[in-house]
Amino acid sequence: MIRLRSLQMMKTRMQNSSVEGKLLIFLAGVLWSLSGVWTKSLPDDGATIAIWRGLFAGLALAPLARGRGPKRMGARYLFIAIAFAMMVGLYIAAIKATTAANAIFLQCSATAWVVPIGWLFLKEKPDQRTLLGVGLAVVGICWILLPELAGLGSGHLMGMLMGLTSGVAYASVVVGLRSCRADDPIWLSAWNNMAGSLILAGIIALSGASILPYRSSLPGLAIFGFLQMSLPYIFFARGLRTTSPAQATLIALVEPILNPFWVWLLHGEKPHDSTIIGGLLMIAGVLVANLRFNHQKNQSSKPSELTT
Repeated sequence: MIRLRSLQMMKTRMQNSSVEGKLLIFLAGVLWSLSGVWTKSLPDDGATIAIWRGLFAGLALAPLARGRGPKRMGARYLFIAIAFAMMVGLYIAAIKATTAANAIFLQCSATAWVVPIGWLFLKEKPDQRTLLGVGLAVVGICWILLPELAGLGSGHLMGMLMGLTSGVAYASVVVGLRSCRADDPIWLSAWNNMAGSLILAGIIALSGASILPYRSSLPGLAIFGFLQMSLPYIFFARGLRTTSPAQATLIALVEPILNPFWVWLLHGEKPHDSTIIGGLLMIAGVLVANLRFNHQKNQSSKPSELTT
């Protein structure tokens, strides 16, 4: 009787932990979804926002990452940092140049790009399910871009191209992180944010442009880096302790869904019909391509792919 009661109590604790893990991942997705509305609320240009948001996020994560880094730093960490810098810089710039919906959905085109990049560098051959997901993502990309390419859009082509290129960089980050599966995810996030921001700052400085934000923006950038990057990453990493990567991938899709919603609610920016349809096709592609794959591999490095 005592043993049965103990088993029931243990089962209850496990169920409560599972619910708590899912809630933490949901909260992480909600916080990540604030990138669009926060970026559009700041007066600085996209590159400046990306640099300082990343620096503040990296500084916030640094105490947690202390002593967790790899014993040897190889070239792949520099590659990931460069790809991360391109991903974040282009994504934030795309939010400034086009709608938040265009930016976030086109960044999700990483689903399509990760297959050829992964095959090239990791020799991973996609299965039929992955190819079907990629096909849906490609259809979604075309559905979003074709009106602009045909001259029927609203003049957001450059912003869309930046969003699409951020998706290529996103895929490169994913492939790079997959090669670092043994490393601590908190350390990887701190490294990517800090090193990526410094790389992006160097590129912008060499071009002769200023990387200094408005003084009035500094508090907002600091909160942006902590609230929208550091804190949700901690939530996500802790949530994965009791939630499978497959479930986490599904729950985290709240980010691309809520991102344009917040911008519409606070800035009145309504996504185009073609963006909504294309975005839904791309989300379907992400689900088809990743859910079973994540379940089979049970990889804990996935949260790093979501920090945009």
